[in-house]
Amino acid sequence: MAKLCAICKKGFGLLSMKVKIADNQFMCADCNLLAMGGDFYIATNGKSYRDLVARFGTRETWTIDVCKIAIEETRQYERELVELVTKEHRNKCNVCGHVYCYNQSDIAANNALKTNAKLNNTISVFTAFSDLTTAAVSSGNADNAQSRIVDFNKCPKCNSSNIRAFTDEEWEKEKTSISTQTTNNTIVSSADELKKYKELLDSGVISQDEFDAKKKQLLGL
Repeated sequence: MAKLCAICKKGFGLLSMKVKIADNQFMCADCNLLAMGGDFYIATNGKSYRDLVARFGTRETWTIDVCKIAIEETRQYERELVELVTKEHRNKCNVCGHVYCYNQSDIAANNALKTNAKLNNTISVFTAFSDLTTAAVSSGNADNAQSRIVDFNKCPKCNSSNIRAFTDEEWEKEKTSISTQTTNNTIVSSADELKKYKELLDSGVISQDEFDAKKKQLLGL
């Protein structure tokens, strides 16, 4: 009996699951799940594995190379899924100039709020004449969920729908512009602060040493 997984070369424990493949080889449970499609296999009730069977035959006939191909396809799918979930949608309002971002997780949270609002509204309607307390609570829950739903097609600042999506190049320019503006604001703020301490020094409220110490702090010296 094989002591190592033919794919990842990890050792089998006494109770480890071994999945037989071609050439009297075995792979471990982790590699087997990856080869069959990983989370995609679970989420689609085995669709990824059925697609692989159509291409390569049943798992028992898969060679080590076929298993590695299947595993790499799963990992590529997982990388694309992570990219999809974390990819930011970046918009700018053409009316007020506000920039806002959101991703797939924000959209999913929004959809969950819509479902919650709809469900609680339904409960409120059906219990309106039989259970006033439940109806009131459900109505309140629905209103709460509804108030937190975001319309990503409108500017969150001025509510205008006159928005446009940033290209990656435009976004990099915008970030540079924001960073420069922030730096300039910090410089102006430090200058104003220094002016106030100079007035305190001139009026004798603080000593020269205290002023010098504050000056170094504000100027980052």
